[in-house]
Amino acid sequence: MGGLCHGGRRDQNRTAPGEHHDHHYPDKIFCRDTGNAGEGTYRIWAGATDFRNIDATGTAGFYKGLTYQGIIAIEGNSLKWCSNSGNPAEGRPKEFRSINSAHYFLTVLTRKP
Repeated sequence: MGGLCHGGRRDQNRTAPGEHHDHHYPDKIFCRDTGNAGEGTYRIWAGATDFRNIDATGTAGFYKGLTYQGIIAIEGNSLKWCSNSGNPAEGRPKEFRSINSAHYFLTVLTRKP
């Protein structure tokens, strides 16, 4: 899933565009991208020693029905997430690297101080 993603629950009482409340649930994700929006669920479990496996499955919007197999790691204030493009034939990435020929996408999120 691309664009701006966050875990949490959509708060129906939002008063201003872009405002969100920190009501987080461990299995929900919401994404906004240029012209694309969606929401879904995710599951994280043990992987190799340096990272964990993650599967994010779209449940609504543009990403509905797609499952993105990936890997995830936290390093300091950064969260790294590398996933395939939603095609199960591509398999799960083995390293944190964007590879166009394999359709792997790397996202790095950094926590603001």
